[in-house]
Amino acid sequence: MVESMQIDIKGMHCSACATRIEKVVTKMDGVLKVNVNLATEKGRVMFDPNQTSKLQILNKIKKLDLNRLFPEIQVILPNQKERKWFG
Repeated sequence: MVESMQIDIKGMHCSACATRIEKVVTKMDGVLKVNVNLATEKGRVMFDPNQTSKLQILNKIKKLDLNRLFPEIQVILPNQKERKWFG
């Protein structure tokens, strides 16, 4: 079974942030596909829920510590109010 998760990633300034998220999350066990779009500030992750979870994926992104360089970066799950995941 494959699940898909969409996240909003607000505040990215360049494609390096998007590429870094894609590279790191793609290497996780159970992650099948990652796409982060700088222009739309959205990301989509397809994964096997038997091998990883939404929380593990979000924690992996958080560990990138992107807001050390860009304090305004936020990762928000759909249907949630604005919530900083970094910082």
